[in-house]
Amino acid sequence: MAGDWRNDPNYSHRFLVPLFNGYLIWQQRDSLSSLVSSGSWLGLPLLLAGLAELLLGVFGPDDFLTRSSLIVVLAGLTLFHFGTAAFRAVAFPLAFLFFMVPLPVKTGLSWLRSVPLKR
Repeated sequence: MAGDWRNDPNYSHRFLVPLFNGYLIWQQRDSLSSLVSSGSWLGLPLLLAGLAELLLGVFGPDDFLTRSSLIVVLAGLTLFHFGTAAFRAVAFPLAFLFFMVPLPVKTGLSWLRSVPLKR
């Protein structure tokens, strides 16, 4: 994924997304430290769904599922280990991580932009 960021100028901003995400979580450090860490079994299906997405991405034709599965697995681990209160606190930073995943090559906005050019 970092290779795509480095080689394609459309993705060069994505080096900043994890740093900004860390900043968002750092801003909530006081409220996060006061939360009681009580894991939730609701995270297990989310974790398993992320792992299934990873397997589909590994054996599929495109890397989008593989790359986006990291975020689903992180969300599942957060919910499973720290509980629903911590998950709610970091839900926006976790969702913001999707901005670092490159769009699929044959689908998405890059494909839609190039359709009029192919006529």
